Amino acid sequence: MVLIIDIQMILNQIFNILEYFVPGFIFITFFNKLTSRNGDKSYQVIWFIIMSFLIKQFFIVLHGYIFISRSFSLGERVLICSFGALLLSIACVYISERKWFNRFMIFINNKSVHSDIWHDIIDYDNGTALRIVCDKENIIYSGTLDCHEEKGNDSWFVLKDYVIEYIDGKSVDSRKISSNTKIAVNLKSVDRIELYYTNNEKKSLLKRLLQIISQIKIYKVLTK
Repeated sequence: MVLIIDIQMILNQIFNILEYFVPGFIFITFFNKLTSRNGDKSYQVIWFIIMSFLIKQFFIVLHGYIFISRSFSLGERVLICSFGALLLSIACVYISERKWFNRFMIFINNKSVHSDIWHDIIDYDNGTALRIVCDKENIIYSGTLDCHEEKGNDSWFVLKDYVIEYIDGKSVDSRKISSNTKIAVNLKSVDRIELYYTNNEKKSLLKRLLQIISQIKIYKVLTK
């Protein structure tokens, strides 16, 4: 009997620890993962505890309005707070990724909320055309951004509806290829990236980019 009581006490202590750690861990981990943010890991455990405490207090206040007569066990509270932390994390991600929120944060401290600058300069809604210049390889990749990694200089950028231009004047146009094709470019070999935007969703980004490229070529010929 004493052994059973001791086991029950140990389990209760474990649930108490989890209640003040797991919700914060879930919230911060999911938030950082979904927003590609790299927070200071030196104080992560402290932040886990703080967020867990705040989430618990949120549900304590909420419990004063709904399910007032219902008494939840310690294990149920851990599950509710953990699931609630996941939902709150998704909600915070949605808010923090809005353009108006980022503009507001830039207005306050002149800095982006993202650790990866591509979130601020790529238009994911209307699309963004890229002109990726590789001077060392004497190649230029032009096309519409399909997706990209967030690993610094080791990131891969995937283009669709692309055109490859070589220094000898030759080019490869994906539109002339019968099958659907994309190309991935690693940033290690890239010297610079030019971005082109459009407010007209129906207008082809590639066509606009090719028009700009042709204008640049004509200007170079006229200035020789």
